[in-house]
Amino acid sequence: MTQPQQPPPGMPPPLMPQQATPAHPAPLIPHWVVVVIAGGLLVTYMTANNFTEGEAIGLAIILGIGAIIVLVIRVLVRLGDKRPDPVVVNAFVALAPPGWYVDPQGATRWFDGRGWTEQVQPPS
Repeated sequence: MTQPQQPPPGMPPPLMPQQATPAHPAPLIPHWVVVVIAGGLLVTYMTANNFTEGEAIGLAIILGIGAIIVLVIRVLVRLGDKRPDPVVVNAFVALAPPGWYVDPQGATRWFDGRGWTEQVQPPS
């Protein structure tokens, strides 16, 4: 007679370990792509409107200060955010492999990988 595997009595078969999913998925478009496109559009605009060198430098300084303000605000918001990390629940759970397990009624029963069968081992 085959010895049953070791789940606690009365408990269903153990679940297989799951792989954690990231809490924050990657953005659809990377941030650096957005920055490069915005910079290209800005240079095109300044060229088309005949900006002088001084005007271009002044605009770059104003945009740089604005970017620093935005980054400081983001840092302050993240520092003040005390919520716990979100719990990710995976709806697809792999069941234990087929084998002899102790079923919820305490009998040693065959688990076929999807559910309990009618095959029961006699008590030892």
